[in-house]
Amino acid sequence: MEATAIKARLEDAHPEHLSLRGHYEFMRQAYEGGWDYIRDQIFRHGPRETHADYIRRLERAVYPNYCRPVIRTYRNHVFRFGDRIGRNIGDDAYQRWARSDVDRRGSDANHFWSCVATLELLYGWAGVLVDMPRPSEGVRSAADQQSPDQMPYFVLVPPTAIVDWGMDEFGALEWIRIEEAHNGATDPFASRVDRKRYRIWTRSEWMLLDGGGDVLDGGEHSLGVVPFVPIRFEESVQHELAGVSFMSDFARINRMIANSVSLRDGFLAKNMLQILTMQVNFMAEAGNDTDVSQSLQDGSMLEYPPDAKAPSFIAPDVAGVEWALAHAEELRWELYRIATQKDIRSEGQMRGASGLSKMLDFEEQNAALALFADGLERAETQATKLWFAWRGLPWDDAWLIDYPDNFQIRSLEADLALALQVREAYGDASPSFVSRYLRQLGGRLVDDLGERERRVFAEELDANLTPQRDAEPEKGARV
Repeated sequence: MEATAIKARLEDAHPEHLSLRGHYEFMRQAYEGGWDYIRDQIFRHGPRETHADYIRRLERAVYPNYCRPVIRTYRNHVFRFGDRIGRNIGDDAYQRWARSDVDRRGSDANHFWSCVATLELLYGWAGVLVDMPRPSEGVRSAADQQSPDQMPYFVLVPPTAIVDWGMDEFGALEWIRIEEAHNGATDPFASRVDRKRYRIWTRSEWMLLDGGGDVLDGGEHSLGVVPFVPIRFEESVQHELAGVSFMSDFARINRMIANSVSLRDGFLAKNMLQILTMQVNFMAEAGNDTDVSQSLQDGSMLEYPPDAKAPSFIAPDVAGVEWALAHAEELRWELYRIATQKDIRSEGQMRGASGLSKMLDFEEQNAALALFADGLERAETQATKLWFAWRGLPWDDAWLIDYPDNFQIRSLEADLALALQVREAYGDASPSFVSRYLRQLGGRLVDDLGERERRVFAEELDANLTPQRDAEPEKGARV
Protein backbone atom coordinates (compact mmCIF):
# COMPACT_ATOMS: atom_id res chain seq x y z
CA MET A 1 0.00 0.00 0.00
CA GLU A 2 1.34 3.41 -0.95
CA ALA A 3 2.27 5.94 1.75
CA THR A 4 -0.61 8.25 0.86
CA ALA A 5 -3.10 5.40 1.09
CA ILE A 6 -1.68 4.31 4.46
CA LYS A 7 -1.88 7.88 5.76
CA ALA A 8 -5.50 8.17 4.62
CA ARG A 9 -6.36 4.85 6.25
CA LEU A 10 -4.78 5.95 9.54
CA GLU A 11 -6.81 9.14 9.53
CA ASP A 12 -9.98 7.11 9.07
CA ALA A 13 -11.75 5.63 12.09
CA HIS A 14 -14.32 2.99 12.92
CA PRO A 15 -17.92 4.19 12.36
CA GLU A 16 -18.71 3.38 15.97
CA HIS A 17 -15.88 5.58 17.20
CA LEU A 18 -16.90 8.43 14.89
CA SER A 19 -20.49 8.32 16.12
CA LEU A 20 -19.37 8.48 19.78
CA ARG A 21 -16.73 11.22 19.59
CA GLY A 22 -19.16 13.97 20.54
CA HIS A 23 -20.54 11.86 23.39
CA TYR A 24 -17.04 11.21 24.76
CA GLU A 25 -16.16 14.91 24.74
CA PHE A 26 -19.42 15.87 26.42
CA MET A 27 -18.94 13.26 29.16
CA ARG A 28 -15.36 14.38 29.77
CA GLN A 29 -16.41 18.01 30.18
CA ALA A 30 -19.37 17.08 32.38
CA TYR A 31 -16.98 15.20 34.68
CA GLU A 32 -14.20 17.79 34.79
CA GLY A 33 -16.32 20.96 34.56
CA GLY A 34 -14.31 24.14 34.06
CA TRP A 35 -14.75 27.33 32.09
CA ASP A 36 -14.69 25.70 28.65
CA TYR A 37 -17.71 23.58 29.56
CA ILE A 38 -19.57 26.56 31.03
CA ARG A 39 -18.82 28.76 28.02
CA ASP A 40 -19.38 26.28 25.20
CA GLN A 41 -21.68 23.48 26.33
CA ILE A 42 -24.14 24.52 29.02
CA PHE A 43 -25.77 27.92 28.65
CA ARG A 44 -27.86 29.34 25.83
CA HIS A 45 -29.75 32.61 25.40
CA GLY A 46 -32.89 32.68 27.51
CA PRO A 47 -36.29 33.79 26.14
CA ARG A 48 -36.25 37.55 25.45
CA GLU A 49 -32.74 37.80 26.92
CA THR A 50 -30.46 40.41 25.37
CA HIS A 51 -26.95 39.48 24.39
CA ALA A 52 -25.53 41.83 27.04
CA ASP A 53 -27.64 40.18 29.76
CA TYR A 54 -26.52 36.76 28.51
CA ILE A 55 -22.84 37.73 28.71
CA ARG A 56 -23.27 39.09 32.24
CA ARG A 57 -25.07 35.91 33.28
CA LEU A 58 -22.34 33.80 31.74
CA GLU A 59 -19.67 35.68 33.69
CA ARG A 60 -21.46 34.88 36.95
CA ALA A 61 -22.27 31.28 36.06
CA VAL A 62 -21.13 28.25 38.02
CA TYR A 63 -21.44 24.54 37.26
CA PRO A 64 -22.77 22.53 40.25
CA ASN A 65 -20.92 19.32 39.44
CA TYR A 66 -22.83 16.24 40.60
CA CYS A 67 -21.10 13.85 38.16
CA ARG A 68 -17.66 13.74 39.75
CA PRO A 69 -18.82 13.09 43.35
CA VAL A 70 -21.11 10.23 42.24
CA ILE A 71 -18.35 8.53 40.24
CA ARG A 72 -15.96 9.02 43.14
CA THR A 73 -18.47 7.47 45.55
CA TYR A 74 -19.06 4.35 43.44
CA ARG A 75 -15.35 3.92 42.83
CA ASN A 76 -14.44 4.39 46.49
CA HIS A 77 -17.04 1.87 47.64
CA VAL A 78 -15.06 -0.76 45.75
CA PHE A 79 -11.50 0.42 46.40
CA ARG A 80 -11.52 2.30 49.72
CA PHE A 81 -10.62 -0.90 51.59
CA GLY A 82 -7.95 -2.24 49.28
CA ASP A 83 -7.20 -5.23 51.48
CA ARG A 84 -10.69 -6.57 50.76
CA ILE A 85 -9.70 -7.24 47.14
CA GLY A 86 -8.10 -10.65 47.12
CA ARG A 87 -5.33 -11.49 44.68
CA ASN A 88 -4.68 -15.09 45.66
CA ILE A 89 -2.00 -15.88 43.10
CA GLY A 90 0.93 -18.05 44.07
CA ASP A 91 3.68 -16.21 42.24
CA ASP A 92 6.10 -14.06 44.24
CA ALA A 93 7.11 -11.94 41.25
CA TYR A 94 3.46 -11.13 40.57
CA GLN A 95 2.79 -10.21 44.21
CA ARG A 96 5.75 -7.80 44.26
CA TRP A 97 4.69 -6.31 40.94
CA ALA A 98 1.02 -5.88 41.98
CA ARG A 99 1.99 -4.09 45.20
CA SER A 100 4.50 -1.74 43.58
CA ASP A 101 4.15 -0.74 39.92
CA VAL A 102 1.75 -2.31 37.42
CA ASP A 103 1.82 0.43 34.76
CA ARG A 104 5.42 1.72 34.87
CA ARG A 105 4.04 4.91 36.43
CA GLY A 106 4.29 3.83 40.05
CA SER A 107 0.67 2.67 40.44
CA ASP A 108 -0.14 -0.39 42.50
CA ALA A 109 -2.93 -2.70 41.31
CA ASN A 110 -5.67 -1.07 43.37
CA HIS A 111 -4.88 2.44 42.17
CA PHE A 112 -4.62 1.36 38.54
CA TRP A 113 -7.95 -0.47 38.53
CA SER A 114 -9.65 2.40 40.36
CA CYS A 115 -8.61 4.61 37.42
CA VAL A 116 -10.10 2.01 35.07
CA ALA A 117 -13.33 2.16 37.10
CA THR A 118 -13.51 5.94 36.69
CA LEU A 119 -13.39 5.74 32.89
CA GLU A 120 -15.77 2.78 32.85
CA LEU A 121 -18.41 4.68 34.83
CA LEU A 122 -17.91 7.87 32.83
CA TYR A 123 -17.68 6.63 29.24
CA GLY A 124 -19.36 3.26 29.64
CA TRP A 125 -16.17 1.38 28.91
CA ALA A 126 -12.38 1.52 28.81
CA GLY A 127 -9.54 -0.70 27.67
CA VAL A 128 -6.45 -2.22 29.25
CA LEU A 129 -3.53 -3.10 27.02
CA VAL A 130 -1.04 -5.62 28.41
CA ASP A 131 2.37 -4.82 26.95
CA MET A 132 5.88 -6.19 27.36
CA PRO A 133 9.06 -4.07 27.34
CA ARG A 134 11.90 -4.96 25.05
CA PRO A 135 14.59 -6.96 26.88
CA SER A 136 17.52 -4.79 27.92
CA GLU A 137 20.96 -5.70 26.69
CA GLY A 138 22.20 -6.49 30.20
CA VAL A 139 19.37 -8.92 30.98
CA ARG A 140 20.75 -12.44 31.12
CA SER A 141 19.82 -14.26 34.32
CA ALA A 142 16.38 -15.27 35.63
CA ALA A 143 16.77 -12.66 38.38
CA ASP A 144 17.34 -9.97 35.74
CA GLN A 145 14.15 -11.03 33.96
CA GLN A 146 12.14 -10.58 37.17
CA SER A 147 13.29 -7.02 37.78
CA PRO A 148 10.42 -4.48 37.65
CA ASP A 149 11.59 -2.84 34.43
CA GLN A 150 11.50 -6.20 32.62
CA MET A 151 8.01 -7.23 33.68
CA PRO A 152 4.89 -6.95 31.51
CA TYR A 153 2.76 -3.96 32.40
CA PHE A 154 -0.76 -2.57 32.05
CA VAL A 155 -1.68 0.46 29.93
CA LEU A 156 -5.01 2.20 30.56
CA VAL A 157 -6.50 3.20 27.21
CA PRO A 158 -9.46 5.65 27.19
CA PRO A 159 -12.20 5.10 24.58
CA THR A 160 -11.21 8.39 22.93
CA ALA A 161 -7.92 6.79 21.86
CA ILE A 162 -9.37 3.50 20.52
CA VAL A 163 -10.04 4.62 16.97
CA ASP A 164 -10.36 1.43 14.91
CA TRP A 165 -10.54 -2.34 15.24
CA GLY A 166 -11.62 -5.54 13.56
CA MET A 167 -13.42 -8.58 14.98
CA ASP A 168 -13.97 -12.15 13.89
CA GLU A 169 -17.36 -13.82 13.56
CA PHE A 170 -17.39 -14.61 17.29
CA GLY A 171 -16.72 -11.04 18.43
CA ALA A 172 -13.06 -11.57 19.36
CA LEU A 173 -10.57 -8.89 18.38
CA GLU A 174 -8.42 -9.58 15.33
CA TRP A 175 -6.63 -6.24 15.51
CA ILE A 176 -6.91 -2.84 17.16
CA ARG A 177 -5.50 0.63 16.44
CA ILE A 178 -4.79 3.07 19.27
CA GLU A 179 -4.06 6.76 18.76
CA GLU A 180 -1.27 8.24 20.87
CA ALA A 181 -0.27 11.87 21.36
CA HIS A 182 3.47 12.46 21.16
CA ASN A 183 5.24 15.82 21.46
CA GLY A 184 8.68 14.60 20.49
CA ALA A 185 10.44 16.91 22.97
CA THR A 186 13.26 14.76 24.33
CA ASP A 187 14.82 17.58 26.36
CA PRO A 188 13.39 20.71 28.06
CA PHE A 189 14.90 23.09 25.49
CA ALA A 190 13.72 21.32 22.35
CA SER A 191 10.85 22.75 20.34
CA ARG A 192 7.53 21.20 21.19
CA VAL A 193 5.82 19.68 18.17
CA ASP A 194 2.64 17.74 18.87
CA ARG A 195 2.27 14.72 16.64
CA LYS A 196 -0.07 11.78 16.42
CA ARG A 197 1.18 8.23 16.49
CA TYR A 198 -0.72 5.02 15.98
CA ARG A 199 -0.05 1.71 17.71
CA ILE A 200 -1.51 -1.33 15.98
CA TRP A 201 -1.82 -4.74 17.62
CA THR A 202 -2.80 -7.96 15.88
CA ARG A 203 -2.85 -11.54 17.13
CA SER A 204 0.77 -12.07 16.09
CA GLU A 205 2.52 -8.69 15.81
CA TRP A 206 2.51 -5.02 16.71
CA MET A 207 3.74 -1.86 15.03
CA LEU A 208 4.09 1.84 15.80
CA LEU A 209 3.48 4.31 12.97
CA ASP A 210 3.67 8.06 12.70
CA GLY A 211 0.88 10.18 11.25
CA GLY A 212 2.33 9.86 7.78
CA GLY A 213 2.23 6.07 7.83
CA ASP A 214 5.96 5.45 8.34
CA VAL A 215 6.75 2.51 10.63
CA LEU A 216 8.70 3.68 13.69
CA ASP A 217 8.90 0.37 15.55
CA GLY A 218 7.36 -3.06 15.61
CA GLY A 219 7.78 -6.73 16.25
CA GLU A 220 6.13 -10.11 16.62
CA HIS A 221 4.60 -11.83 19.62
CA SER A 222 3.44 -15.37 20.32
CA LEU A 223 0.33 -14.71 22.43
CA GLY A 224 -2.10 -15.73 19.69
CA VAL A 225 -4.56 -13.01 20.78
CA VAL A 226 -4.68 -9.24 20.80
CA PRO A 227 -3.42 -8.37 24.33
CA PHE A 228 -6.26 -5.94 24.96
CA VAL A 229 -9.09 -6.27 27.50
CA PRO A 230 -12.26 -4.13 27.12
CA ILE A 231 -14.11 -3.34 30.36
CA ARG A 232 -17.77 -2.35 29.99
CA PHE A 233 -20.08 -0.96 32.65
CA GLU A 234 -23.02 -2.45 30.78
CA GLU A 235 -23.27 -4.21 27.44
CA SER A 236 -24.70 -2.16 24.60
CA VAL A 237 -27.30 -3.57 22.23
CA GLN A 238 -26.12 -1.15 19.53
CA HIS A 239 -22.33 -1.07 19.71
CA GLU A 240 -19.96 -4.00 19.30
CA LEU A 241 -17.15 -2.65 21.50
CA ALA A 242 -18.42 0.37 23.44
CA GLY A 243 -20.54 -0.03 26.56
CA VAL A 244 -23.38 1.98 28.11
CA SER A 245 -22.33 4.82 30.39
CA PHE A 246 -23.72 4.98 33.92
CA MET A 247 -23.51 8.79 33.75
CA SER A 248 -24.99 9.55 30.32
CA ASP A 249 -28.47 10.66 31.45
CA PHE A 250 -27.04 11.88 34.75
CA ALA A 251 -24.74 14.37 33.00
CA ARG A 252 -27.56 15.81 30.91
CA ILE A 253 -29.79 16.31 33.94
CA ASN A 254 -26.83 17.97 35.67
CA ARG A 255 -26.58 20.37 32.72
CA MET A 256 -30.30 21.19 33.01
CA ILE A 257 -29.83 22.03 36.70
CA ALA A 258 -26.93 24.36 35.86
CA ASN A 259 -29.16 26.15 33.34
CA SER A 260 -31.99 26.50 35.84
CA VAL A 261 -29.68 27.90 38.51
CA SER A 262 -28.20 30.39 36.05
CA LEU A 263 -31.60 31.63 34.86
CA ARG A 264 -32.70 32.22 38.45
CA ASP A 265 -29.47 34.10 39.10
CA GLY A 266 -30.13 36.31 36.08
CA PHE A 267 -33.65 37.04 37.29
CA LEU A 268 -32.43 38.06 40.75
CA ALA A 269 -29.67 40.23 39.33
CA LYS A 270 -32.15 42.23 37.24
CA ASN A 271 -34.93 42.53 39.81
CA MET A 272 -33.21 43.21 43.12
CA LEU A 273 -33.75 47.01 42.69
CA GLN A 274 -37.50 47.58 43.05
CA ILE A 275 -39.52 50.66 42.01
CA LEU A 276 -41.27 52.86 44.62
CA THR A 277 -44.66 54.23 43.53
CA MET A 278 -46.63 57.10 45.16
CA GLN A 279 -50.19 58.25 44.68
CA VAL A 280 -49.74 61.98 45.38
CA ASN A 281 -48.12 64.45 43.00
CA PHE A 282 -46.00 66.68 45.23
CA MET A 283 -44.99 69.05 42.49
CA ALA A 284 -48.64 69.71 41.62
CA GLU A 285 -49.50 70.44 45.25
CA ALA A 286 -46.49 72.74 45.66
CA GLY A 287 -47.53 74.85 42.69
CA ASN A 288 -45.81 75.63 39.44
CA ASP A 289 -44.50 79.05 40.55
CA THR A 290 -42.31 77.73 43.34
CA ASP A 291 -38.85 76.25 43.36
CA VAL A 292 -39.74 73.54 45.86
CA SER A 293 -38.40 70.14 44.87
CA GLN A 294 -38.72 66.71 46.38
CA SER A 295 -35.85 64.27 46.34
CA LEU A 296 -35.22 60.81 47.75
CA GLN A 297 -31.80 59.95 49.05
CA ASP A 298 -30.43 57.32 51.38
CA GLY A 299 -31.55 58.18 54.91
CA SER A 300 -33.92 60.98 53.84
CA MET A 301 -37.59 61.20 54.89
CA LEU A 302 -40.52 61.74 52.56
CA GLU A 303 -43.87 62.90 53.92
CA TYR A 304 -47.16 62.22 52.23
CA PRO A 305 -50.73 63.34 53.10
CA PRO A 306 -52.45 61.13 55.68
CA ASP A 307 -55.46 60.63 53.44
CA ALA A 308 -53.31 59.41 50.55
CA LYS A 309 -52.41 55.82 49.81
CA ALA A 310 -49.08 54.78 51.31
CA PRO A 311 -46.17 54.40 48.89
CA SER A 312 -45.51 50.86 47.73
CA PHE A 313 -42.94 48.94 45.73
CA ILE A 314 -43.65 47.38 42.38
CA ALA A 315 -42.46 43.80 42.90
CA PRO A 316 -41.61 41.56 39.96
CA ASP A 317 -43.73 38.53 39.21
CA VAL A 318 -41.86 35.61 40.79
CA ALA A 319 -44.13 32.85 39.52
CA GLY A 320 -41.68 31.93 36.77
CA VAL A 321 -38.66 31.74 39.04
CA GLU A 322 -40.63 29.73 41.61
CA TRP A 323 -41.53 27.27 38.89
CA ALA A 324 -37.86 27.10 37.85
CA LEU A 325 -36.89 26.40 41.46
CA ALA A 326 -39.43 23.58 41.73
CA HIS A 327 -38.22 22.19 38.40
CA ALA A 328 -34.61 22.18 39.60
CA GLU A 329 -35.63 20.32 42.75
CA GLU A 330 -37.39 17.68 40.66
CA LEU A 331 -34.24 17.29 38.59
CA ARG A 332 -32.17 16.84 41.75
CA TRP A 333 -34.52 14.10 42.93
CA GLU A 334 -34.00 12.39 39.60
CA LEU A 335 -30.23 12.59 40.03
CA TYR A 336 -30.52 11.03 43.48
CA ARG A 337 -32.72 8.26 42.10
CA ILE A 338 -30.18 7.38 39.41
CA ALA A 339 -27.24 7.55 41.82
CA THR A 340 -28.80 5.57 44.68
CA GLN A 341 -31.04 3.17 42.73
CA LYS A 342 -34.06 4.31 44.74
CA ASP A 343 -36.46 7.25 45.13
CA ILE A 344 -35.18 9.16 48.16
CA ARG A 345 -38.49 11.02 48.35
CA SER A 346 -39.83 7.88 50.03
CA GLU A 347 -37.23 8.23 52.78
CA GLY A 348 -39.89 9.42 55.19
CA GLN A 349 -41.88 6.28 54.51
CA MET A 350 -38.74 4.19 54.99
CA ARG A 351 -38.29 5.44 58.52
CA GLY A 352 -41.54 3.76 59.46
CA ALA A 353 -40.86 0.63 57.45
CA SER A 354 -39.81 -2.68 58.90
CA GLY A 355 -36.20 -3.70 59.19
CA LEU A 356 -36.71 -6.31 56.47
CA SER A 357 -38.02 -3.78 53.92
CA LYS A 358 -35.10 -1.45 54.70
CA MET A 359 -32.69 -4.33 54.24
CA LEU A 360 -34.19 -5.20 50.84
CA ASP A 361 -33.89 -1.56 49.73
CA PHE A 362 -30.23 -1.43 50.70
CA GLU A 363 -29.65 -4.77 48.99
CA GLU A 364 -30.70 -3.21 45.67
CA GLN A 365 -27.91 -0.65 45.98
CA ASN A 366 -25.46 -3.32 47.09
CA ALA A 367 -26.42 -5.46 44.08
CA ALA A 368 -25.61 -2.58 41.70
CA LEU A 369 -22.19 -2.14 43.32
CA ALA A 370 -21.56 -5.89 43.30
CA LEU A 371 -22.34 -6.09 39.58
CA PHE A 372 -19.92 -3.22 38.94
CA ALA A 373 -17.22 -4.96 41.01
CA ASP A 374 -17.81 -8.29 39.23
CA GLY A 375 -17.04 -6.65 35.89
CA LEU A 376 -13.76 -5.27 37.24
CA GLU A 377 -12.94 -8.68 38.70
CA ARG A 378 -13.40 -10.42 35.33
CA ALA A 379 -11.38 -7.77 33.51
CA GLU A 380 -8.47 -7.90 35.96
CA THR A 381 -8.46 -11.70 35.75
CA GLN A 382 -8.25 -11.59 31.94
CA ALA A 383 -5.50 -8.96 32.02
CA THR A 384 -3.51 -10.91 34.61
CA LYS A 385 -3.73 -14.08 32.50
CA LEU A 386 -2.21 -12.10 29.62
CA TRP A 387 0.49 -10.86 32.02
CA PHE A 388 1.48 -14.47 32.74
CA ALA A 389 1.24 -15.38 29.05
CA TRP A 390 3.79 -12.66 28.23
CA ARG A 391 6.15 -14.29 30.74
CA GLY A 392 5.58 -17.72 29.21
CA LEU A 393 4.08 -19.08 32.43
CA PRO A 394 0.89 -21.16 32.77
CA TRP A 395 -2.16 -19.90 34.63
CA ASP A 396 -3.23 -22.02 37.58
CA ASP A 397 -7.02 -22.39 37.68
CA ALA A 398 -6.84 -22.42 41.48
CA TRP A 399 -5.61 -18.81 41.45
CA LEU A 400 -8.29 -16.25 42.16
CA ILE A 401 -8.80 -12.50 41.91
CA ASP A 402 -11.75 -11.75 44.16
CA TYR A 403 -13.53 -8.40 44.53
CA PRO A 404 -15.93 -7.89 47.47
CA ASP A 405 -19.65 -8.61 47.14
CA ASN A 406 -20.86 -6.82 50.27
CA PHE A 407 -20.13 -3.09 50.47
CA GLN A 408 -21.65 -2.25 53.85
CA ILE A 409 -23.64 0.71 52.57
CA ARG A 410 -26.20 0.63 55.37
CA SER A 411 -25.71 3.14 58.15
CA LEU A 412 -24.37 1.84 61.46
CA GLU A 413 -27.63 2.87 63.15
CA ALA A 414 -29.62 0.77 60.69
CA ASP A 415 -27.23 -2.16 61.12
CA LEU A 416 -27.46 -2.03 64.91
CA ALA A 417 -31.25 -1.90 64.78
CA LEU A 418 -31.31 -4.77 62.32
CA ALA A 419 -28.95 -6.78 64.53
CA LEU A 420 -31.59 -6.87 67.27
CA GLN A 421 -34.16 -8.21 64.82
CA VAL A 422 -31.69 -10.77 63.46
CA ARG A 423 -30.93 -11.87 67.01
CA GLU A 424 -34.62 -12.31 67.77
CA ALA A 425 -35.55 -14.01 64.49
CA TYR A 426 -32.57 -16.34 64.01
CA GLY A 427 -31.15 -16.80 67.51
CA ASP A 428 -32.88 -20.13 68.17
CA ALA A 429 -32.91 -21.35 64.59
CA SER A 430 -29.30 -20.60 63.60
CA PRO A 431 -26.81 -19.34 66.19
CA SER A 432 -24.05 -19.62 63.58
CA PHE A 433 -25.86 -17.15 61.31
CA VAL A 434 -26.27 -14.68 64.17
CA SER A 435 -22.61 -15.04 65.12
CA ARG A 436 -21.46 -14.38 61.57
CA TYR A 437 -23.69 -11.32 61.24
CA LEU A 438 -22.43 -9.88 64.52
CA ARG A 439 -18.82 -10.49 63.49
CA GLN A 440 -19.39 -8.52 60.29
CA LEU A 441 -21.04 -5.74 62.26
CA GLY A 442 -18.10 -5.68 64.69
CA GLY A 443 -15.75 -5.25 61.75
CA ARG A 444 -17.64 -2.09 60.77
CA LEU A 445 -17.55 -0.69 64.29
CA VAL A 446 -13.81 -1.28 64.62
CA ASP A 447 -12.34 -1.48 61.11
CA ASP A 448 -8.66 -1.66 62.09
CA LEU A 449 -8.78 -5.00 63.89
CA GLY A 450 -5.85 -7.33 63.51
CA GLU A 451 -6.28 -10.98 62.61
CA ARG A 452 -5.68 -12.12 66.19
CA GLU A 453 -8.28 -9.70 67.59
CA ARG A 454 -10.83 -10.80 65.01
CA ARG A 455 -10.28 -14.43 65.98
CA VAL A 456 -10.69 -13.67 69.70
CA PHE A 457 -13.90 -11.72 69.12
CA ALA A 458 -15.31 -14.52 66.96
CA GLU A 459 -14.55 -17.12 69.63
CA GLU A 460 -16.19 -14.99 72.31
CA LEU A 461 -19.31 -14.51 70.20
CA ASP A 462 -19.59 -18.23 69.50
CA ALA A 463 -19.00 -19.12 73.15
CA ASN A 464 -21.49 -16.64 74.60
CA LEU A 465 -24.30 -16.78 72.08
CA THR A 466 -25.75 -20.20 72.98
CA PRO A 467 -25.61 -19.88 76.79
CA GLN A 468 -27.13 -16.41 76.57
CA ARG A 469 -29.92 -17.70 74.35
CA ASP A 470 -30.58 -20.69 76.60
CA ALA A 471 -30.71 -18.41 79.62
CA GLU A 472 -33.59 -16.44 78.16
CA PRO A 473 -37.02 -17.66 79.34
CA GLU A 474 -39.45 -18.89 76.75
CA LYS A 475 -42.45 -16.76 76.00
CA GLY A 476 -45.31 -17.64 78.38
CA ALA A 477 -43.05 -19.48 80.84
CA ARG A 478 -43.03 -18.55 84.49
CA VAL A 479 -39.95 -16.87 85.88
